[in-house]
Amino acid sequence: MSVLVGLDIGGTKCAVSIGQEDQGGLRLLAREEIPTPREQTVAMDQLCTLAARLLNSAVPVGIGISAGGPLDAAKGVLHNPPNLPGWKDVSLTAFATQRLHAPAALENDANACALAEWRWGAGKGSHTMAFLTFGTGLGCGIVLDGQLLRGATGDAGEVGHWRLSGQGPAGYGKIGSFEGFCSGGGLRQLATTIAERERQAGRVPAYANGEPISARTVAQAAPAGAAVDRGVFSDWGEWRGGGLA
Repeated sequence: MSVLVGLDIGGTKCAVSIGQEDQGGLRLLAREEIPTPREQTVAMDQLCTLAARLLNSAVPVGIGISAGGPLDAAKGVLHNPPNLPGWKDVSLTAFATQRLHAPAALENDANACALAEWRWGAGKGSHTMAFLTFGTGLGCGIVLDGQLLRGATGDAGEVGHWRLSGQGPAGYGKIGSFEGFCSGGGLRQLATTIAERERQAGRVPAYANGEPISARTVAQAAPAGAAVDRGVFSDWGEWRGGGLA
């Protein structure tokens, strides 16, 4: 059985996925998440240990590692990504190969998602497509004429730094950017601003009545919440539409 391992490293959480190519598609065999450790060798140790358990003695034919850039794909090294400060000088691919005994490759997370969808998912059969990630940050992977678009320095598709407005929430220190408005952190900033406005009017949104505001608390409150709870997503959706346009 040709088994593949995916290690996804995010600013908030990491995930291990075990899959198998099946009749031109990909069948997911197992997947688990962990909170992202702050130190990269600790994170890789935990991810490889989890992967070995999920493999259950199966030998993988390859390992894919996805993470936010900037990164050196050839060396398998991250270069202090905004959401993973201090992650540098360690070859994640060499670490994974040593622990899981299979060849490993590192790719920008948005690029990796774009390739996966182009080969196995929603983009299968297309010549040109884009895939956007909306997580702790915001990125974009682009397949152009059947080839992954990396750009001169490997940073093509970093649309999160586009400025959509001269005001608004900040992403990676840039006020009014696409990432500022539409990442998970941007959603939290929008929700916090709306909550402060509502409190001044004597109202407390459901998502702000308890634990600290986050994208998760807003999402959990929105389906059954008042108009203001859903309104956070309405604002977020308008900025997302503007960015996509």
